Amino acid sequence: MIGVARAARSFRSAAWLGWSVDTNWADPVTIGTLLVVRPLAATMLLVLIFEVARGTGSADPRFAHLYVGTAFYTILGATLHAISFVVMDDRERYETIRVVATSPVPLAAYVAGRGLSSLVNSCVGAGVILAFGSLALGLPLRPAGLLSPLFLAGFGLGVASAVGLAIGLAGVHLVTARHHYLLGESVAGVLYLLSGAIFPIEALPFGADRLARLLPFTYWLEALRRPLVPEASACSPTLAAISDATLLAILAVSSAALGAGGLALFRACERSARRRGILDARTDH
Repeated sequence: MIGVARAARSFRSAAWLGWSVDTNWADPVTIGTLLVVRPLAATMLLVLIFEVARGTGSADPRFAHLYVGTAFYTILGATLHAISFVVMDDRERYETIRVVATSPVPLAAYVAGRGLSSLVNSCVGAGVILAFGSLALGLPLRPAGLLSPLFLAGFGLGVASAVGLAIGLAGVHLVTARHHYLLGESVAGVLYLLSGAIFPIEALPFGADRLARLLPFTYWLEALRRPLVPEASACSPTLAAISDATLLAILAVSSAALGAGGLALFRACERSARRRGILDARTDH
């Protein structure tokens, strides 16, 4: 229990530190404007691409499938990059990781807490994207779905699995040089395709659909789509055939496995970095 309490305190303090670092460069109005403008700009590009490629407009269920999937996928992408990059930031830029590593603070909890502000900001961005889709594009979203048990449970499990994977990537950063700083974004880019965020998994080539069925994020996005836009679920017959209870069960098991694996990878990399004396080594070249 002492270890859990210490990890919780470390997480809370690191979260405040991360928020302070991320928001100390501008006033609240500028930051708030950025949180709204950036996701809207990305959304407009998405709308234009779909309109040019399909020409069917927002009434097409495939557009809702793509739009909602992309909106929530921004959370995963931001989480993977922010949490995994904490190691690079504190080791290479601020040179403070040695202080954290030698203090009675669980390093994994600190890393997760430092990236929490980006996760919160990405949730705000996802909300902006969905609101824009409903109000400006006429997307048939059901706001009541945000309070459904499927959505709430699925959202929590998906975020937990994203944090678990991000912690594992942060561990890889502990034993690699600075030129691997794009690891989080690279993994997020691959998962963007494999999780069914933009294409139904049946459209994936070369057996990639089988890999997609092993990822918790595939079931996470499906659990979020169903309550908001039930029509979009029909775009993927494989996922549509799974009941809500089974969907949550698969998501829970796969999220637990990914979270445990990510934490184990981080601890193994941390032990290796400490043993080799490279935990706080700068790698400018």
